[in-house]
Amino acid sequence: MQKQNKMADIVALNLAKFENILLDGGIIIDCRPLPEFTNGYAKGAIYSALLKINAKLLAACMDGLKDILIIATPGKEQIFANGLAAIGFINITGYLDGGFETWKQAEKPLDIMISIEPDEFLLDIKYSKPHIIDIRHAAQYNNGHIEGAENIPPIEIALGWEALANAKKTFYIYDEDGSNSATLISFLKSKGLHNYYHLTGGFAALKAAGAPVEVEIPKI
Repeated sequence: MQKQNKMADIVALNLAKFENILLDGGIIIDCRPLPEFTNGYAKGAIYSALLKINAKLLAACMDGLKDILIIATPGKEQIFANGLAAIGFINITGYLDGGFETWKQAEKPLDIMISIEPDEFLLDIKYSKPHIIDIRHAAQYNNGHIEGAENIPPIEIALGWEALANAKKTFYIYDEDGSNSATLISFLKSKGLHNYYHLTGGFAALKAAGAPVEVEIPKI
């Protein structure tokens, strides 16, 4: 994709135009604050942080070049569009006028992301052994990770999502602060995989709450 530092002003789309582009194969990227997103979002939308955009992960979650439809906090749409353009995403069609409230008030399909708070996680691991996936870089994982967590790159999970379709387990996913894990989980949910739970605040919050941490010992 051709890169540019800033794109022209993006277009505000009414709900009907927004839905028509979506039906033609567009994809919704929602860049509202993460707590707002996890509490409710347009079904099928992919989450992205407003400023700290993970270009490689987002590209892996888009299934190829698609028309991008933005849902953002009103007034933040151009900031996000410029950020996308700066990392090579230039196929931005427009944003939903009025943001998520327009979608919600029209009673369009919604979804939520199950987010496990650190204190709830501590209770879960006390009475069970959940399947935990750490999607941070290997070096971060090796320096300290939640006890029992498996390190799997998020792009590997996104590109191989079809192999996960029959998994019956419940998986808890975390990254450093919760943003990349939300992107990945929202993508998996858009594919009908709802057994992946988000660990609120990521590794930093879990560690601060007292979750057991272990260091990977290098193999000799």
